[in-house]
Amino acid sequence: MLHCTWEKHMIRYRENAEIFMKEFSRQHAELEQLIDREQFEKANQIMLEMLEKVLPGLPFRLAKPKTGKEYILELTTTLDPLRRILAFYLCSRLPESLQKRWRFYYSHPAFKGTFSKDGMTFFPEEVKVVPSFDDKKHRMHLKVEKTEKLKGLSEQDSFLVLYMMLTDALGETAVDAYLGSIQFLDRFGQLKARGKERISLDRLDEKLHKECRKRGWIDPNEIYFIAENYTYRTRKLTLRQDITEGISFCLDLLNEEGQPKEKQLGRCFLRTAQVGLYSVVLPTAPSVSREKKQQEREVVEKEINRILSERQSGMLINAALGNAHSYVDFLVYDAKTLEEIESWAAQQPHLEVLAI
Repeated sequence: MLHCTWEKHMIRYRENAEIFMKEFSRQHAELEQLIDREQFEKANQIMLEMLEKVLPGLPFRLAKPKTGKEYILELTTTLDPLRRILAFYLCSRLPESLQKRWRFYYSHPAFKGTFSKDGMTFFPEEVKVVPSFDDKKHRMHLKVEKTEKLKGLSEQDSFLVLYMMLTDALGETAVDAYLGSIQFLDRFGQLKARGKERISLDRLDEKLHKECRKRGWIDPNEIYFIAENYTYRTRKLTLRQDITEGISFCLDLLNEEGQPKEKQLGRCFLRTAQVGLYSVVLPTAPSVSREKKQQEREVVEKEINRILSERQSGMLINAALGNAHSYVDFLVYDAKTLEEIESWAAQQPHLEVLAI
C-alpha cells in the first residue's frame, strides 16, 4: 500500500521559502515602482519567476488599492486546501521590515469591491440579502433579491456573480466556513412583512461578525483552515486501508491514496513544491476501545505538533483511527525537522514513521 517514497534531501520547501523572501527583499522596490506606474505585465513576470521556484504554477495577483498605501500579493488558492496550506506558510515568512509596505494573502480577502461580467458592473451596495443563521450547522443562509441586472443573467451566472461578490464582501475563508444555502427571490415583499432584516452586501461582513460574537462561533478573521470529519465503513486490518474515522485539513490527499499516479494530483504538487508527506503509525489491537485508541493517538499528535510548531516547518493535516492502527499524518518542510520526528518516534514503543 505504501508505494510512495520521499527522498529526505528533496524536502526543501522551508529553504525555498527563505530564498524567495531574500529575493523578494532585494526586488520589492522595483516591484513597487512598476505597480505605481501600472506596468503590471513586467511586475507579474518578475513575481512569476520568483514564485516558480517555491510554488510552481500557483496563480497570483499583484495590486495596490487606490485608497491604500500597501502593496498586495494575493496567492490564488480557491477551493484547494493543500495549496492554501502551503501558501499560508509562504505568506507567514514575509520579513517584518516589509510588513508595513506589503500584504501577502493566502486566500482572497474582503476587499469589498465591484464585479464585472458581460459588460455589466455589479456593486455590493446594490445587492440586497436577507441572512438567517443555523446554530446547529454553523451556517449563514441567504435569500437574495434579484436586481434588474441579476434578472438578465442565467441562473448559473447569477450564482457565479453572487459567489464572487460574497467572496469579495466577506473574504474567501469566511465564505468557505459559513456560507450555507442561497435562494434567489424576485422580491422581498413577504419577508419585509415578517420583519426580516434586509441588508446590502457591503454590510454583510459586519452582520456576520456580529452574529459570530453573539452565537459563540469562531470569528472569520481567526479561521485559517477548515477541518472535515469523515468516516469509512471497513473491516480491513491492512495498513492505511483500515481507517474508519478521522479529521482532516486536506481530505483529497487521503482519498487519492491507492489511486494511479496520474490521479494523485496532491502528491504531485507536493513533490513539485518539495514538501514531504508522512504518517506516524501506532499499531492498536482491534479489541482496544475507541476511547483508548484516541487517547494514545492524541499523545502522538501533541508531540508531532510541538516539533513542527517549534521548528516552524510543517503542519498536521490528518488524524485517524483504524481497526488495527492509528495515524497522525503531517506535511514537513525540511529534512532536519523530519529527522527530529523520526528520532522521537524511534524512542517510543511500536511507533513507525512512514512516507505516504
